[in-house]
Amino acid sequence: LAKEAVNLIPKVSGQNNLYADKAFQKGIQQAQSLAKNNQDRFVAIDSLFVALANGKHKASEILHECGATELSLIRALKLIRKNN
Repeated sequence: LAKEAVNLIPKVSGQNNLYADKAFQKGIQQAQSLAKNNQDRFVAIDSLFVALANGKHKASEILHECGATELSLIRALKLIRKNN
């Protein structure tokens, strides 16, 4: 499932200037917001996973098929952080 999604990503060659699409930018912004709300100094991978689970794109679809929704990931992160 993940390999199929990776194969769907457009390939770019011969370009020096690459730009992120709006969905990617939105995901990064959501991860930054979540990190700030958690009083993190940096955007950790867990914030990125939560942001990926929220949206209408292939990554979100894959995470949802595996049972990883935005809400379930936030709950798991709170539990992990509480125990550390």
